[in-house]
Amino acid sequence: MSKKAGGFNFIFFGMIIILMTGAGIYFLKYFPKKSKRAVKPIYSETAPIIKKTDEKMKVSLYFASPEDEHLVVESREIYRTFSRIDQIKQAVIALIEGPKNDLDPVIPEGAVLKEVYLDKNGTVYVDFSIELVKNHPGGSSGEIMTIYGIVNTLCANFSEVKEVQILVEGKEIETISGHLDTRYPFSMKNI
Repeated sequence: MSKKAGGFNFIFFGMIIILMTGAGIYFLKYFPKKSKRAVKPIYSETAPIIKKTDEKMKVSLYFASPEDEHLVVESREIYRTFSRIDQIKQAVIALIEGPKNDLDPVIPEGAVLKEVYLDKNGTVYVDFSIELVKNHPGGSSGEIMTIYGIVNTLCANFSEVKEVQILVEGKEIETISGHLDTRYPFSMKNI
């Protein structure tokens, strides 16, 4: 084999490697790996909550007892709207605002509701800001109170809601503070 043919092969294979690397980077950038359980909401509203009527309805919000041993119901009123999603948003916002009496909040300070989705099977996806995880005080009982405070509030008040999937910044998370697997939806549970 001549020196020219050897040099040509080296350049040819070098170009192939560069092209394959570029194609791989392009593919990863524009076609990211998707979650096994992709969130495909059937119904969502991105508009802010709009008060459609002056009529109010009572909801039961679940907050932590002062000892973080169990959840306690606190009654609150929200506006009755023509959209169930808007009612769910109001209930979550009331939960974020915290209790009016001696109970402990279940949502960490600074956490914000980003969006709510409800699918045809009765799973509601509640999307929070990163502060749900960043500002969580930790501990297994604290994590249980947060998860089931959200889940029980939504399942108890809205008959369409069968289970709740917690999202952070639009994505499934493995856990809030390291004790419970939050990659799958939760159903109501007496705590």
